[in-house]
Amino acid sequence: KLDRPALPAPERQNASTYVAPRDETERQMAQIWAEVLKCAQVGLHDNFFDLGGHSLLATRMVYMINQRMGAQLSLSSLFKTPVLVDLAEQVRLGRGEGHLVETPFTPIEADRGARYAPFPLTDIQQAYWFGRESSVSLGGVSAHGYEELRIPGLDVPRFEQALNRMIQRHDMLRVVFRSDGTQQVLESVPTYRMPRSDLRGLPVAAAQQALQDTRERQSHQVLDASCWPLFEFSLSLLDDSISHLHISLDALIVDAASTQILARELMAFYADPQLQLPEPGLTFRDYVLAEQRLRSDRRYEQALGYWREKVATLAPAPNLPLVCQPESISQPHFTRRDRELSVQQWSRLKELARQFAVTPSVMLLTAFSEVLALWSRQPRFTLSLPLFNRMPLHADVDDIIGDFTSLILLEVSLEAAASFTDKARAVQARLWQDIDHSVVSGVRVLRELSQARGVQQTAMPVVFNSTLSEAAPELAEFNLADALNAEHMHSITQTPQVWLDHTLLELEGRLLFNWDSIDELFPVGMIEQMFVAYNALLDRLLAPDAWSANTAQLIPLARLPVPDASPVDSALMHELFDRQALAAPDALAV
Repeated sequence: KLDRPALPAPERQNASTYVAPRDETERQMAQIWAEVLKCAQVGLHDNFFDLGGHSLLATRMVYMINQRMGAQLSLSSLFKTPVLVDLAEQVRLGRGEGHLVETPFTPIEADRGARYAPFPLTDIQQAYWFGRESSVSLGGVSAHGYEELRIPGLDVPRFEQALNRMIQRHDMLRVVFRSDGTQQVLESVPTYRMPRSDLRGLPVAAAQQALQDTRERQSHQVLDASCWPLFEFSLSLLDDSISHLHISLDALIVDAASTQILARELMAFYADPQLQLPEPGLTFRDYVLAEQRLRSDRRYEQALGYWREKVATLAPAPNLPLVCQPESISQPHFTRRDRELSVQQWSRLKELARQFAVTPSVMLLTAFSEVLALWSRQPRFTLSLPLFNRMPLHADVDDIIGDFTSLILLEVSLEAAASFTDKARAVQARLWQDIDHSVVSGVRVLRELSQARGVQQTAMPVVFNSTLSEAAPELAEFNLADALNAEHMHSITQTPQVWLDHTLLELEGRLLFNWDSIDELFPVGMIEQMFVAYNALLDRLLAPDAWSANTAQLIPLARLPVPDASPVDSALMHELFDRQALAAPDALAV
């Protein structure tokens, strides 16, 4: 297991190139860089991304620079000029005479007196809540995650006590959702008792069937959002002091970083029942209300204007072959495909991405998009990208549990003749520009899209979900299975109105990724063939020459299957015309 605390802080590629800051602007900026990147020393010629920077750290750093230095940097400024000396010059130019300096977002002030008062749902919570309705296409499911661990010698009373400590500590583990579309934290709840299935002494086949039944029930669970709890921890007790821990979490109450906080603190309380942790200085309710107040800020209006311009020409979702209409599936069932890249393979890919000036997430996003483009036969489409963006409005914002997720609707445009590197850089430039305007959520953009086109646009159903940088490394790499000396048995996610969800996770230097899909939507075997092609593309990208090749060279067209005939589209003729015009605006009409 990787000993993360023992690793040295990130260092520049060549320590001999260090050049000290020369003036107060450069010294202030170097101090902020060192604080955000956890580096002992930052010099003028250091590159933000070479020192371990990524999009979420960039968001935090730009906020701190603007707040402390009275600057008006955008994320795009950092991405275009990631070297400290160049970024410092951007700050100097921004302070020029007559240049308007924006006031930083107002930090959160906690309101303990209103802690248990109802408060609004975030945009993503509204989308998840709406998606639970069975009347919605591919609805009737919750946004939800399931994990199952096989644990030797679990101290069940001690674990249950630790879990109840967590429930009392974190408000969103005591939340319910009201019929008026608000949420409310319960001041007190009963002691949580984990359901137990005693399978000891049963024949092996009977015990395995019981485990499968529990797995099936909890992995596709839709809990009543109006009742506590919106999670289930249950146990299957087997012979030889073996327990299976089944964990079901509703995404209405947690995001990816929250699951890491939950796992880390739960194990801290399990290891030391007398442990006392400081109470976070704000609640999720405080954050949500502060975020809603930002909607009256001028920057929100500017971002909304940016997205309103985009919706006029925003491409549709990938036009993947289907064998049935999504609305014909009454009970969506997700199937998981997964793979792991070794430390050596993943390190090699990350180093090549650095050499070609793209982030690891963008490299994988571009590879995923290449495969989608080949099967959908279109080079231009829009994907949903969850953004785990906890705005740094309070010092303790990274210590609380809640669903801070936002969405970006990223339009991908892949020119057939371009190299993989050129395509990745184009995707990255568009993504950074969109992140710069991410104060407006993708859910709001979908509403604008529906209004502009006069049709109900409820989702972009193909999702790229990268958690490579959504939390601090010490959180992102915490492994509950290792902490319990357990074996990972099964995991899966589901999201309403989603067809295909590609998720990434870095763990102990390895890359773990999976595709969760509703296979019955597609021709038999198609998603499996796409997944094989994606893996083949990643294997090719381990060689530097692949980055200068185009997709036709990396994934030969002869390997692509001819999909079964798709059903007749239910869209009206003018809607089909509009869809094609958006997908291929430069194509000849006749």
